[in-house]
Amino acid sequence: MVERTAGYSGSDMRDLLQEACAGPLRDAARATGAAFADLKPEDLRPVVLRDFKVQQQETILIRAETLEMRTCLPFCISGSEARA
Repeated sequence: MVERTAGYSGSDMRDLLQEACAGPLRDAARATGAAFADLKPEDLRPVVLRDFKVQQQETILIRAETLEMRTCLPFCISGSEARA
């Protein structure tokens, strides 16, 4: 995980950990149809490396979309103003 998270800030790591630890909650809620608040400790599986990998992939996609939006936004705005 250390190599996969090179360049992450402390806030990035916190977010990754929080979301990865929510993996068992999401899986249990999906499997049982229960709300998070209604789950019992025995409904939850342990957090595993896969949870971190899945969340990291989602984080990478979100970062890419955000970067794309930041990069495109000035051009999109100026392009729409030019058409007006």
